[in-house]
Amino acid sequence: MPLWQYEDITAKVWSLRSCQQMATLLRHVLRVFRESLPHALVSERWAQTALQLGLSCPSRHYAGRSLQVFRLIGVAMTGRNVSDILSRLVETVAEQGEDMQGYVTELLLTLEAAVDSLESHFRPLDYMRDIFKSTPNLNNKDGQQPNGNAYNAGS
Repeated sequence: MPLWQYEDITAKVWSLRSCQQMATLLRHVLRVFRESLPHALVSERWAQTALQLGLSCPSRHYAGRSLQVFRLIGVAMTGRNVSDILSRLVETVAEQGEDMQGYVTELLLTLEAAVDSLESHFRPLDYMRDIFKSTPNLNNKDGQQPNGNAYNAGS
């Protein structure tokens, strides 16, 4: 018998009983690993793997469950994580179908968890730099420094 049912978050149902069961199991497994291998960074590695699967897995059910695992582990989000989630959200938000809208809901819940986990030393410029660093129209093409002075060709 499966530990939890094959159920997915949808655009209308944001909370599942199986998520609570999975959270309990995850908490116990992480505690065992933290106590037996304290320097292995199991939480961080597992969270990174879960996020990668959640953003790239072709099965929406497995992708959604991976995003749930990522949220349940509760590691701090990096600017790169937020950028990856936003990119995936842009790719999928307009797609039709109950499973795709459920996946979009999972992405939004993951972004919401990122906002909730922000610490007091949050520096928005760090996040914005990661999000927009590849945007070509933000590059300095006119030779101006951020303070408005022109670059000196001789220096």
